[in-house]
Formats: sequence, structure tokens, C-alpha cells
Amino acid sequence: MRREALGAAMFAALSIGAACRAKNASTDQPVKRYTVRAEVVSLPTEPGGGLTLRHESVPDFTDVTGAVVGMDSMVMPFPVARGVSLENLSPGAKVEVVFSVDWAQGLYQIERLRTLPSETTLRLGNAHEMGPAMKHEEAK
Repeated sequence: MRREALGAAMFAALSIGAACRAKNASTDQPVKRYTVRAEVVSLPTEPGGGLTLRHESVPDFTDVTGAVVGMDSMVMPFPVARGVSLENLSPGAKVEVVFSVDWAQGLYQIERLRTLPSETTLRLGNAHEMGPAMKHEEAK
């Protein structure tokens, strides 16, 4: 139940961001991409369903206004872009994903995924205490 609530909260935040953008052109944020390591919690149960991950914090995560607000480690579902293979993944697998956030469209999704060695240790915690462990990119 908690996973669905977190995913719904992320979607709600993105939807609100899209609405804010429509009302205020000054919040014109480019699509951002974040690279983060995670553990697979569950695979999609239906076509187009989300891949549920327990991910590391994203210290440089930005909100719709461009303010760096960070995102703590959490378990949440991520939609998966077409062409991203989930073949050979199972719960407990360690992965590195690149996910994009498009505040203007109210969308977020995994764009790239690669598996990591099973012995990979994740750094889970508060985004503001963890420091900038990963990076983000603006869309070109």
C-alpha cells in the first residue's frame, strides 16, 4: 500500500507542476535526468506497469520551479520507457537507472537501466545528509 501512495504522490507532484507551468511561464524547466542506484522490489504486473525500486537519495532533485529540494531514499514505482529491457531482472537485483522528469508534461520515467553486481551496497538515507553522490543532466 505504501508503494502505491509514494508513486501516487510523485505523480500528483508532477501533475501539479504541469498545472503551475501552464499558469506561470517562468517555471519553464527543462527535462531533467537523474542517475541513481537501486534495488528491484517488484516487476510490473501488467503491460505498462511500473518497476518498483528502493532507490538511493537524489540530493540534486529539482522541483517545478528549479529549486533543488532533493529526494530521500524511498520505495516507489517508476514507469519504464519503451525499449528499456527488464529481461532477466528479479526482485532483489541491483540496478542503476537514468530516469527523466518532465515537469511541463507531468511525466517521469526510466530511460536507461543496467544491472549492477549483486554485492553492490546502496547508500540509503536522507537526501540532504547524503551529499551529491549521483548526477543529473538537462535534456539537449
